[in-house]
Amino acid sequence: MKHKKSFLGTLLAMILVCCNVAYASSETEAVALMNTFPISESVRLQIAKEQPAIEAYNEIMDALDISMPHENDYPNYPKEYGGSYYKDEKLYICLVENTKENQSKYLSFVENPAIIEFEEVKNSYNDLCVLKEQIASNEAVSYTSVQVNVYENKVVVGVSEDCKSQTYATNISRLQALSYSDAESMIAYSVEPIASSTATEVKGGEGINGLSFTIGICGTYNGSNAILTAGHALTLNATYKYRYTNTTLGTAVYKRYADNQYYDIGVIQLTSNYTVSNKVLNNSNYTTITSIVVSPLVGTTLCKYGVASGFTTGEISATNVTSNYLESDGSYTNVKGLVKVNLPNGGIARGDSGGPLYTNHVLYGINSGGDVTNQTYCYMTPLAAASGFVVKTN
Repeated sequence: MKHKKSFLGTLLAMILVCCNVAYASSETEAVALMNTFPISESVRLQIAKEQPAIEAYNEIMDALDISMPHENDYPNYPKEYGGSYYKDEKLYICLVENTKENQSKYLSFVENPAIIEFEEVKNSYNDLCVLKEQIASNEAVSYTSVQVNVYENKVVVGVSEDCKSQTYATNISRLQALSYSDAESMIAYSVEPIASSTATEVKGGEGINGLSFTIGICGTYNGSNAILTAGHALTLNATYKYRYTNTTLGTAVYKRYADNQYYDIGVIQLTSNYTVSNKVLNNSNYTTITSIVVSPLVGTTLCKYGVASGFTTGEISATNVTSNYLESDGSYTNVKGLVKVNLPNGGIARGDSGGPLYTNHVLYGINSGGDVTNQTYCYMTPLAAASGFVVKTN
């Protein structure tokens, strides 16, 4: 795919230093800790079962040369394609035209055709993506999030409890005016909590900075050692301190977080006192990151770590989501290109912003924000957003 060919070649480095780690006292102990991944056996088995389907999905996306949401030619899926998802150790390919010819095309892209099942749907993924963007950009429609739901083959519009009075019929009529006469058959609604960007305002003297936000990923930026975190937590050119030494960690040199903009991501260039590694924290100590994913597959399991809530696991439920974040002053920021991760066991709090989401030794992205009240979901910024940042993977 376009973004893999250009992006994966430049992303080579990573670390998570967001919580108080008991560092190894010897080289032997360090090696043991670096390769430890002490998640529960049930989660370990689930992740292992998903890998063949994830590999097949990546092969298909590569073969189709699919662009990323922020690129001008997105969505550029085939006209018959209706989306993909993982279920019961299979990769499901949804097709508007579920013909033998179309099935053969997708089967030819993968090394293991037996992993694939086909499902016939009504709406193409291209049409759903276009409608999703039209809804997200329509100021007359109130929403908490807008996303393509591949399971329902519809665009799902999230609304908060206080927006329920805005009737379904009113929204549909406004959307039909956008030239989608069949909007009613392509849209579903859900009531959900309003997402928060989860990081409090950073203030001088706090630790990084205390529990204000989480350092997610380390590597290099423009040739200098740096960390990747959530953009909404940063002020450009401001300096930040490492939580455990209370000394200056570095200076914010890059930020992406603004209304109607793609992604929530920022870079802090490190001082000479800090070096980088490819470690991330888990529920016991830490593990190493050896590769990254650019195109996440709906239905797969991720591990999440945040300095405030610690370790938990979740499941990807939607990609290329547009969310309205509630800010501390009561205003809203509309952010695009996010990945929604459901958290059945909870585990998100203010201060988790910027933390890593990963599976085994594979990094998927960093935490942006989510439902900090009920802890039902979080949003992830995919690594394709990290333009110019080189992720350490060795």
